Amino acid sequence: MEQEIYPGVTRTWLEAEQIAVYHISAVNVNMLMHWNRHLIEMLKSWNDDAPCLLVYDLSKGGVSLPYLVFSDFHIDNVVVHNSNKVQIDRMMEARPRLRIALALVITTSVSGRIMLGRVQHDPTVDRMTFDIFFNRENAIDWLKSVRFPGVDESESAQP
Repeated sequence: MEQEIYPGVTRTWLEAEQIAVYHISAVNVNMLMHWNRHLIEMLKSWNDDAPCLLVYDLSKGGVSLPYLVFSDFHIDNVVVHNSNKVQIDRMMEARPRLRIALALVITTSVSGRIMLGRVQHDPTVDRMTFDIFFNRENAIDWLKSVRFPGVDESESAQP
């Protein structure tokens, strides 16, 4: 079931609410602010026993370039605005078992390829990972198989 978070962004749950797919149909400052607040609240209540698996579907025409600009080319961040990123960083620091995987789905058009070429990645936390895909199915398959070195291995080693 699709849920509208704010005009321009909807969420659908997959895999028994283990994967949240956000479909972005329009990007503007108000939408990003509301969506970011929603993401922070969702992460606050996330159960750390399972990784938070996110798909941001930016494949609709006219969406990927504005998202790239608003994110200041840091599309690997779970949230767009820097003030919100500080909250995520603090949350990750306070919750050592919280893991987040983000799969971005972009268009194969010129704007999507520009986005892919301009991405900046700052791997400051080993419990956050991201990748970019040209279709949703590949993104979801990747999320189902993603592992977090050091975190997942230590859990499976416990008796």
